[in-house]
Amino acid sequence: MRLHSEKKNYQENIHIAYFPFFENSLTFLYSYMIKHLATLLFLFSVYSAPAQWNENAGLIPSLLDHAKITASSGDNVQLLIDQNMDTYWESENPLPTNYLNQPLLNILRNQELFSVTPANTSLALALDGNTDTKSTIISKEVKVEFSNPENVSWLHVKIKTNDQVTITLFTNSQPQQLMFLPSENYQLKSIELDPKDPIVGLKLSCDSPYDLFELGMMAGNAVEFVAFDLGEPTKIGWVSTRHYNGDGVLSIQLLGSVDGQKWTVMATPQPHATAFIPVLFSPEITVRYIKLEFVLEAKPYQKARLMEIAAYDKYGPFGPPPAASPAKTTFGESMGINAFWGWGYSVYSDLLTAQQGPGLFNQVANLARNYHRIDWDIENPQQTADFNHHPKNGETSGPHWMNWDREYIKWKEAGFIIDASITFDKTTFSDKAWKNPEKEAYAYGNAFAKHFVNQENFISTIEIGNEPWEYSGPVYQAVLKGLGSGIKGVSPAVTILPCAVQAFDQGLSLNNYVSKYLTSETGHVIDGLNTHIYPYIFVADGKRRAINPEDPRSEVWSLNNLSRFRDTNMPEKVLAVTEYGYDSEGGGEDCTHDECVSEEEQAMYGTRMTLMISRLGANVFYWYFFANVDYISMLHNRSGLTASYSGGFEEKSAFFAFKKLKGQLGNLYFNKVVLENDLAYVYAFADGQGKIKKLIAWRPTSENHTKAMWIDIPFKASNIDTEFIVDTKSQSGQVPSYSLQTNAIRIALTGNPVIITVID
Repeated sequence: MRLHSEKKNYQENIHIAYFPFFENSLTFLYSYMIKHLATLLFLFSVYSAPAQWNENAGLIPSLLDHAKITASSGDNVQLLIDQNMDTYWESENPLPTNYLNQPLLNILRNQELFSVTPANTSLALALDGNTDTKSTIISKEVKVEFSNPENVSWLHVKIKTNDQVTITLFTNSQPQQLMFLPSENYQLKSIELDPKDPIVGLKLSCDSPYDLFELGMMAGNAVEFVAFDLGEPTKIGWVSTRHYNGDGVLSIQLLGSVDGQKWTVMATPQPHATAFIPVLFSPEITVRYIKLEFVLEAKPYQKARLMEIAAYDKYGPFGPPPAASPAKTTFGESMGINAFWGWGYSVYSDLLTAQQGPGLFNQVANLARNYHRIDWDIENPQQTADFNHHPKNGETSGPHWMNWDREYIKWKEAGFIIDASITFDKTTFSDKAWKNPEKEAYAYGNAFAKHFVNQENFISTIEIGNEPWEYSGPVYQAVLKGLGSGIKGVSPAVTILPCAVQAFDQGLSLNNYVSKYLTSETGHVIDGLNTHIYPYIFVADGKRRAINPEDPRSEVWSLNNLSRFRDTNMPEKVLAVTEYGYDSEGGGEDCTHDECVSEEEQAMYGTRMTLMISRLGANVFYWYFFANVDYISMLHNRSGLTASYSGGFEEKSAFFAFKKLKGQLGNLYFNKVVLENDLAYVYAFADGQGKIKKLIAWRPTSENHTKAMWIDIPFKASNIDTEFIVDTKSQSGQVPSYSLQTNAIRIALTGNPVIITVID
């Protein structure tokens, strides 16, 4: 491989120079190492063995991972906890005949439910669920009487007789008679009954002895289950299930028990929901046993199915948040915005006015992230990129038409620090397009860094891929290693990030688990971790909805997992959130898809989410997107801080909220958490000397956002000023009410964050 051979050549050159010319060797070595110091340091970092690498360091294990699993029927119960959403446990079909050997379904397998007359009649072998064993009946009449009326839906009987056998069913209405003829000998006869007409007993009548092979009765609908024994009582705050079933499953119950005898209904999942759906329990409940019970329609060949289940404490799969640490950069230095060539105008930014594109959005962010499409630079990975070559008069179609310098220079002039996300996926270059991925990526990265970093000084951060999650792991790792090495070889100071990954779920359908893309070897090439966060979850009906960022189910908390992975494998390296956001109406444009929130909620949730991301340790965070996409309402198309081009880029409430956030906090540092609970979130921001200048406080609301609640903030202040971040319709022009206590600020908080300025 390229770097191995280069490293070897460096070693050989030093060796040859030193011994034949010993008197000049020290001078040579000193000048040589100074000249190549950056490259040598990079090579040393790449090839130094890591102290440790734990590919699952971010995961929070499910409490069911080591549980004892039992099922009413069916095999493959271990597939329920294999973190693969496509594998599953499936029960047997109780009907037409499998229920016979299940005591829970066949009421005649439970002798305490009935009595037999004459008392000396033995029906044991006829009620054992085995259709090949038999009881010989000599009495002309045998009665079975139930202790309580039974809602029987099916009766099965198998007889060998020389005379007609009459079966009389006694109900609360008219008795029913069924005939079993010698011509039906050895057949297992199925008889569907009306469970709405309860049976109190039955009678078998025959003038001659006969062999009764089997008599079975199923009451109501069949029930199948899967149960988990945790071994000891355990606090449960979260259970996720993927439990999709067809029309044959009437209902599902999630049950909990301390002793395995007395069960409490914890939830009633919707059988037709297809996603992996979380259910929260607040406060936590203590159980030793968890069971999913499926009620099946009383028809032949119906089965129950469960794909996956996981259980956690109140923190769920994200685990508890880390202790907050003071930020090393100002809040403004961390605020970013996602954009694209032309900022929605479809022309170079140098053709825009000073108030358009980068000149507008620098009011809400200091960092700008561009989706730098690799297929706009080269036709295929085998081609050599030439960033200095441009056709005369600029634009032509196909690769090499783009003059990135024209675009990036306007971004820089607007004051942006630029992140170039080099974008490749199956729509540009599939993983099969790379013939020698490490070598080809090295060449592209080397040319990219020489031009955009060293020559033009445009780019400060380079991402190697945006969301290439359909790539195979080995191909992406080779591209990452090659491209990263090519960049660092000439621009060691530039920040390199990998594609967006997550560290909380190995089986997530997005296929973006961190250890598919990063290894101990590729970990040396990058300067941090990168993730995308969207607070959308699947709810009980199977539809996806937006939730407030503080909700325990919110993916904001997945930063906990990424932090743990980083701290174990890549301590002190960067943690970047390069996409996050909410979709909303506003700017004259609608938002009608399931994930939409209101315009005011986008502003409130968005600023609250930004503050939380900073508190959770992210070094940089980029809102997605700068403007709505000029298209129909669909996921991410309405996430802009302004309307689209067609809407004249009209500013939404979130634009003004982020502008205020940057203006108020831009020169301050996140300092500490003052409060963080179900009632209130309060964060402190300080100046460069660590003196707290502002508090940001809000209630973690999911509705009724303008409803006020008095909260005591444990912070001593002699004088303060207050201001809402979002100018809502109902709170426009208002300021929060407060009173100063001896060691606290008593303030009426709503879901709209309040900036509390501490006045000396």
